[in-house]
Amino acid sequence: MTEENYDNTGMSPEDFLVPVDLAEVKDFEPVPAAYYTAMITEIKSLAAKEGKEFGQFQMSLQIVGGEYDGRKVTRWLSKSPAALGFIKEFIKAVGGEMNRPNMLDFVGQTVGIKVSKGPRQGGGEINNVDSFFTPSV
Repeated sequence: MTEENYDNTGMSPEDFLVPVDLAEVKDFEPVPAAYYTAMITEIKSLAAKEGKEFGQFQMSLQIVGGEYDGRKVTRWLSKSPAALGFIKEFIKAVGGEMNRPNMLDFVGQTVGIKVSKGPRQGGGEINNVDSFFTPSV
């Protein structure tokens, strides 16, 4: 390797090496389609993309219990008036107030999720969170 092959901002060529043998890294495998209990670990409010009128919420969830304990899934919830039913379903499932709820209030709470698998852009499969429900105790 020659020095012109890397950005020389005080780093050595070794700083650009992947630290593991990638042949030993497991490929991503989505969790099976099923019903899970999950903890809401993060909710972000995302601005509308260029050419779109409405933004969305990005919700990170972590499966709690069972064989897939600790696995993470993500759900995007559109702020479009046509799609607010999905947000309402989520608010009902966590027992939240319907009058202009603050989505950040739900971080750390558990919710039931129905997860499916679908095609991933570029090949393979990815998980989709299809719906929310109140988890049984």
